Amino acid sequence: MSEELPVADFNYIMGQPAEDAKWVDIPEWNGRVKIKSLTKAEQIRLRKASSVRGVVDETKLEMNLLVYSLVEPKVSIDQVDSMFSTSSAKALNRLTGAIIKFSGLDENHLDEAEADFQE
Repeated sequence: MSEELPVADFNYIMGQPAEDAKWVDIPEWNGRVKIKSLTKAEQIRLRKASSVRGVVDETKLEMNLLVYSLVEPKVSIDQVDSMFSTSSAKALNRLTGAIIKFSGLDENHLDEAEADFQE
């Protein structure tokens, strides 16, 4: 733990920006998109929206991740469904991977969150 950083009190924490955004190049689309990190409340809504009878559906999770995290272009679940049907898997995997990394949602975190959600 670094001693250079001040101890964060509640007001300090609440004053920090909840979201961060960045551009991601998608060479397969010859363009770029803007993604945002998720708040904890958005992560919870994402899991709930991606669950079927209390079990997280991995495909729904991946689709909803794009809906919740893409800023430019903003997309609906129907548009994501169309993207899944016609767009490059490599491009979508690149985008999903960037979102997961940017939001701190590595594979272990998603597994843990899924287990917590099912309890």
